[in-house]
Amino acid sequence: MVPPITDKVIKNTINNIIGNKSHPTEKPVDLLSFYIQNSSEIGGIVFDPFAGSGSACFAAKNLGRKYVGIELDKNYFDVAVKRLKG
Repeated sequence: MVPPITDKVIKNTINNIIGNKSHPTEKPVDLLSFYIQNSSEIGGIVFDPFAGSGSACFAAKNLGRKYVGIELDKNYFDVAVKRLKG
């Protein structure tokens, strides 16, 4: 028997896809890595004008790309810097 679709089921499903989030609109690094790998070359530059917690920059770094990220919110900027240093 399939459980009914409730807000809790939807939230759990989304959390399983996205995981722990540092930002309300954070994208999964695996998904961003797929796009970056298929649309750039090693050593290329990835530009994210709305960097948030730095997911795209983190994915770019892991794939051997350079990156430029812009984030206006200091709290999210700090999260991104910490993430990229660690």
